[in-house]
Amino acid sequence: MGPAGQALWRRICGDYDISDAAGVELLTLACEALDRAQACREVIDRHGVAQVHKDSGVIRENPLCKIELANRSYVAKQLERLGINEAPVKAIGKPPMTWSTNESKALKPSA
Repeated sequence: MGPAGQALWRRICGDYDISDAAGVELLTLACEALDRAQACREVIDRHGVAQVHKDSGVIRENPLCKIELANRSYVAKQLERLGINEAPVKAIGKPPMTWSTNESKALKPSA
């Protein structure tokens, strides 16, 4: 596994308990796909998103762009299958019992 895949593995395993064989395999496949996407990205960065054909002058998309996108999409799909995108980041709204005693005294009329 390459650096991008290892980093994803560490982040996911640090936040979630993935210990079943199927979950480990899905995460492994996602990490490998992320490595492939990153390798494509590095080549695209060196050679550009578009390439001009030498003879015709026609501008064409670098074919690695589609491969990178397909691998990134695969990673997202595997993470979704693992249920990683379903956990809420934090509760919506104000936490319960956040009124301090000073605030509640301010609401009462003075004697």
